[in-house]
Amino acid sequence: MKFNIAIIDPPGHRFGHLLFDYAKLFYYGLENLGHQCHIHKNWCDSSCYNLIVGAHMIDDAETVASLRNGKIKYIILQSEIFKNGMLKAIDNNQLGKRFKDAYFPLLQGATAVWEGVPDNITELESIGIPAKFYRGGYVRELEEVKIKKEKDIDFLFFGSRTQHRDRMLKHLEALGYNVKFDFDSAAIFRNDFIARTKVHLSLSQGKEFSHLPWGRITYLVNNQCLVVGEDCRNQEWLAHCFLHAPADEWIALCHQTLNRPDREDIRLDFYEQFRKMPMTDQLEPLLDGM
Repeated sequence: MKFNIAIIDPPGHRFGHLLFDYAKLFYYGLENLGHQCHIHKNWCDSSCYNLIVGAHMIDDAETVASLRNGKIKYIILQSEIFKNGMLKAIDNNQLGKRFKDAYFPLLQGATAVWEGVPDNITELESIGIPAKFYRGGYVRELEEVKIKKEKDIDFLFFGSRTQHRDRMLKHLEALGYNVKFDFDSAAIFRNDFIARTKVHLSLSQGKEFSHLPWGRITYLVNNQCLVVGEDCRNQEWLAHCFLHAPADEWIALCHQTLNRPDREDIRLDFYEQFRKMPMTDQLEPLLDGM
């Protein structure tokens, strides 16, 4: 089959590049299954299955209508996070008009919807949108970071800094550690931080959004990094590839991990465990029947 990865990156939008790692996971995964694949920004190819990344940023009915004209086969790689009951109460929540006028019709017209968060499957089904579930996996081509032997950063967290995350990171800083935070640096700069870091951090957004941020964890473990994560819902499938603890024990685990003499051995062991979970195994069921 032929695929086009279509990354939605509207003019003036600052954060489109944050989806690039996500897009590459599927780009290389599909190619490793033997499929032809290319990648474009804001453009779909009528000769391919179009895997749309960042579709939630499409906010005009005209673009939706052009995609739903029957000439384009498209798959939505769903990356919005929905709270319990959010979609059935669409008139009263922050998604509001944009969702009703653009994203919901886009989902309805899709050849398929691929979803990586278990809770979202139920939410989508509540409004009549069937979705196929997937998880992340190892991709050789995503080994992009050359880990430095001499590391000068104790802890690194990259991602949005919610109130919960801010509180946890400030606690670590108050203990005297060199803690680095990065939100939206381009990969060339972010990956330098990653290469220089001893222990990598993963935190949930907070109580309302306590899903597993597996995209961050899998990218790091794919690049032979040691991750200390906060316990999240539905983490069992990945729990053998990183260290984790509940929120009230997470700071202590960070401290213990940084000072473990076998830290490098653990890092490499988790990497080897993750290599046994190829992304191709996740993609094959998604393609059944296409």
